[in-house]
Amino acid sequence: MDWYVRKATLEDLPYLVENLREADKKEIYASSGKTPQESLSEAFGIPNIGIWVGVYKDSPEIIFGVSKHEIYDIGFPWMVCTDRLKDSPREFVSKCKKWVQGFSLQFPLLVNFVHAENELHIRWLKWCGFDFVELHNNYGYTQEPFWEFQMTRKE
Repeated sequence: MDWYVRKATLEDLPYLVENLREADKKEIYASSGKTPQESLSEAFGIPNIGIWVGVYKDSPEIIFGVSKHEIYDIGFPWMVCTDRLKDSPREFVSKCKKWVQGFSLQFPLLVNFVHAENELHIRWLKWCGFDFVELHNNYGYTQEPFWEFQMTRKE
């Protein structure tokens, strides 16, 4: 197997930031007005249930996690990746449902937003079982179209 998952470290960020997909860079900026370096660095400082990397042939190619809402029992799943995901997508994607199911055990509701043009992530989210709730035409820092997606824990 070429893919495995481990806890992310700050040392993973330089490679990931340098190699992120253009669509992911655009999504980060459009939603927050931040650079990938700023956004990913901040992720390590907010309450979360963990941040992991998908490693492919010894390089961190995907970083993902779930942030906690400050008050409510809601999780905010997120993921960005490099173009290397295309080298062996089935191997990594086959493991994703288990991670998402684990996240849904932690929270009764998982919710977040994805840029409407980020087709790869939209397909991945649908495959993992997320529902697309509403298209927000003026979302985030740059007021661009983003889909709101969610998953409610199945009892």
